[in-house]
Amino acid sequence: MKSLTLRMLVALLFLGAAHPALAQTTPGVPAAIWAQVEALGPVVDPVGVGKIYAQLRAQMPTDGVKKTQNISYGPADLQKLDVYEPSTAVTKAPVLIFIHGGAFIGGSKNSYDNIGYYFARHGVVTVLGDYRLAPTFKWPTGAQDVGAVVAWTRANIAAHGGDPAKIVLFGHSAGATHVAAYALEKRFQPATGSGLAGVILGSGIYDPSIDPIAVGNPPNPTDVAYYGADTSQYASQATGRHADAPKLPTLIFEVELDPLAMLVANGTLYSVLCHRDLQCPTLYRFLMHDHISAPAAINTGDESVSTPLLNFIKAR
Repeated sequence: MKSLTLRMLVALLFLGAAHPALAQTTPGVPAAIWAQVEALGPVVDPVGVGKIYAQLRAQMPTDGVKKTQNISYGPADLQKLDVYEPSTAVTKAPVLIFIHGGAFIGGSKNSYDNIGYYFARHGVVTVLGDYRLAPTFKWPTGAQDVGAVVAWTRANIAAHGGDPAKIVLFGHSAGATHVAAYALEKRFQPATGSGLAGVILGSGIYDPSIDPIAVGNPPNPTDVAYYGADTSQYASQATGRHADAPKLPTLIFEVELDPLAMLVANGTLYSVLCHRDLQCPTLYRFLMHDHISAPAAINTGDESVSTPLLNFIKAR
């Protein structure tokens, strides 16, 4: 408990200070869009934000991209992925795998086609993966499914023009939780290692025992759906306490209107990786965004989220 308390203190001090590693991007959000997002406050509201961004999404460019849908990477119904690639043939292109959020119990790759189209339009072969959902499928199935998506990508992405040596794995929200588990913990990786060139973690939860402490509430019901009701097991399930995989180029981001629990989770994982690697990850705070609007803004003309992520991917 002393170690946990110290890590939370470090995280909270970090969040409250102007830290030189924290890059705040110049907002490109239309004023009318931001006014509506800001009015929602620091909540997770996919439906509300979806309505705000509906017109921009309807106008998003999709030219120059070939999309292949619902490729099976496992036997379950939700073990499917989509591949977005430049319609003009490429070879050895950088590769992005995106794993969506949904509070462990929902979400769909189909809601994030803007990410597939954006990065493929910019020369990155992009894979969007679904995964088995709680409460039917509990910890650690998310990490296991992410590993299966990575294995499929390494074996097959060359046929789509991608370079299996240049795979960056990107997870958002619950997807970031699953991605972090695979990318940062040896127990979820094959003996040959992660097979990744880098990892992007956006607004995830990396220690379910911190979540209720951070907000002063009982465990979040969606955390219980995935991790189970026995909170005494949460420490053994926490990536933030088992990040023992080899050092990997890492970008962590948060947003201006993230809920408190996610801000604490970001700061805590950042501290863990700084100590583990003796070098801190890249860290961004995206202004004029909430938890859902940051990924929703990709491919809408607002480059405040897209460009830093694209630069990180292409630098690998």
